[in-house]
Amino acid sequence: MRSEQRLEIAQTERGKFGDPRAAAAVEAAMEAHDRRLRRYFAQLLGVDGADDAVQELYARLLHVARNGGPDSFSLGYLKRAAESVVFDILRRRRTRRTRDSVELDPETPADAPTPFDHARERQRLNHLKDAILNLPPLQRRVLTMHRFEDMSLADISREMGVPLRTVQRQMMNALANCRLHLDQRGWSDQ
Repeated sequence: MRSEQRLEIAQTERGKFGDPRAAAAVEAAMEAHDRRLRRYFAQLLGVDGADDAVQELYARLLHVARNGGPDSFSLGYLKRAAESVVFDILRRRRTRRTRDSVELDPETPADAPTPFDHARERQRLNHLKDAILNLPPLQRRVLTMHRFEDMSLADISREMGVPLRTVQRQMMNALANCRLHLDQRGWSDQ
């Protein structure tokens, strides 16, 4: 959570709970140690988990502050609270993984594709191939570069020497034309 978001939350919290010192104390502590806390969370939870951890820490500190907590938060206090947040997030992740796992009976038949499934998929791919081959050349080129060569639209724009907006429009039209082609053949919901 960036400082603008924290400031907005702090202002909301001040108005909601009446004690501007509580939200100000949390805001000051988070602002002073934001980079250090993010780095700590990213090391333990990954970059994606760091934002969630910072937000959870911020919410916890606001709760403590508005319930008679300190007027300021020391780095030691923040570290201890951050450790608690990491512990709770890791516990939730572990619980979620355990809860989501399912024991399968070895006698349960596998959901292997049948010959009919293979034939249907081959037919669908042939229709898709026809749809792509029937696109205008520029649309076909943009679609293949983006979807099959894994290029970004900005990279395609640079390579082709055309504006990004043109590439975006061509991509949008290519997808619409492919969808229309498949709709006409009864494959729209696949």
